[in-house]
Amino acid sequence: MGVRLPTILGKAIDDVWKTLNQEHDEERILDLVSCIHRLDHLMEDLQGNSKLRPIIDDGAGDIALWNKEIAKFFRGKDFMNAPWLFAEAYKYRRLRECFSLSKYWVDYDVFFRQKCDTFSRSSQAVFELSTRFSAPQPEDKNLDAKAKAEKARLLFLELTQGKSRISVSRPS
Repeated sequence: MGVRLPTILGKAIDDVWKTLNQEHDEERILDLVSCIHRLDHLMEDLQGNSKLRPIIDDGAGDIALWNKEIAKFFRGKDFMNAPWLFAEAYKYRRLRECFSLSKYWVDYDVFFRQKCDTFSRSSQAVFELSTRFSAPQPEDKNLDAKAKAEKARLLFLELTQGKSRISVSRPS
């Protein structure tokens, strides 16, 4: 976690610098520079293992919930001693905050280039998997009740973990 989260954030910062270098409008440049300063502060918090601070009110509907959870369950916790899933979701919410406080960059997606590149490099595999597994898989009749319950539990965890990652991003 101590290496992975800063690495992800570092790639996001690199992406913002690419965007900044393509921008020509002075107001938008200054606004994006402010976003970069907030990203740098988040990176310092990650690398310095700072205590989790409340989310700044950016007008989003989730501020009260985040700050209530931080105050109730994670007061005094830092990135390394908070539960990993919460710490990761918190980092992505703080990343969202870096742009949600801006005038021009509220909807900026620091992962857009990476998602497009990954999809373009894997589109053939995605197509093959989607056609191969287009029909629902039949239930495994050989599993006993305990094994079926465990399979359902693991599937639920996998699906909700993905939902947690998605839910910290701004809805379109």
